[in-house]
Amino acid sequence: AKHTYCPGYFDHILLDAPCSGMGLRPRFGSEFGLRLLHEYADYQRHLLKTATKLVKKGGTIVYSTCSLNPLENEANIAFAVANLGVKVVTQGERHIGGCG
Repeated sequence: AKHTYCPGYFDHILLDAPCSGMGLRPRFGSEFGLRLLHEYADYQRHLLKTATKLVKKGGTIVYSTCSLNPLENEANIAFAVANLGVKVVTQGERHIGGCG
């Protein structure tokens, strides 16, 4: 069934965006070109735009990928900050044996 949600419906959104998977073990025989990486980044930005519409004012969006590619991570966060009114909230540094 298709669900339609009103803007500002969610308190929190976990956006585990589809990505190139460049943070996973290598896939031999798989070729990634710059065009494909840009396509992933564009799609992820579309998902971020949608998430910012669906989260309540003052809500939380956690953005996650399994890629190490800056186009899919830092560049998308910079885009969201510059264009979507998103504010980055940093967490304290985690360490082995610490909380969490």
